[in-house]
Amino acid sequence: MPIRSVRNDSVEITLNILEGEVTFKELVEAITTVYANSPTKNSIWDLTNGTVEKLTGDDIRSVTELAKNYNHLSEGGKTAWLAPKDIDFAYCRMSEGLGYGAPIEKHVFRSMDEALEWISDGSDGL
Repeated sequence: MPIRSVRNDSVEITLNILEGEVTFKELVEAITTVYANSPTKNSIWDLTNGTVEKLTGDDIRSVTELAKNYNHLSEGGKTAWLAPKDIDFAYCRMSEGLGYGAPIEKHVFRSMDEALEWISDGSDGL
């Protein structure tokens, strides 16, 4: 599967790694699986070696709405998207805007260090 998840319960974070061209169906399956398995408070969706460039604007809206249905399970947490490529960064920013008002914070980053710093708020936990 082009999306694999690595969970670290000691720091309450799940790293979701996308590889290759990820389809709408694969992204929906990954979101559903992550949230069905008692999600951690925080998550990172890493597009460093993957892309969502084949998704449409409607796909992004649908995925965002799906994720909003589960956001209460990670209330008070943070979701970071790691998107070094311009097209992925733009799509993630679109999703960030569409997800406004959710009970979790969301933000897009270009580097893993930035994402981890934001999630940890500078604490020594991560």
